[in-house]
Amino acid sequence: MQRGMDTSGVRTDLETAGLKIVGFDADDAEMAARLWQAGSSLSLADRACLALGIKLGAAVWTADRDWATMETGAVVQVIR
Repeated sequence: MQRGMDTSGVRTDLETAGLKIVGFDADDAEMAARLWQAGSSLSLADRACLALGIKLGAAVWTADRDWATMETGAVVQVIR
């Protein structure tokens, strides 16, 4: 959107590719806030990703090797 791209079909495209879009609620936000203690270098988006991984019992995939060394309770898969 920032570059003027039409994003009206992105959600459908993602769901067609097999990705599931889930909500982020107050409980998830509290978990993300608690994850700040695991590593203050984690951005809010990083912590949101980790919190949802924990909630869903799903691995989180990242290129950030530091995630794998942090005590977050999430299953972290480093991709490179």
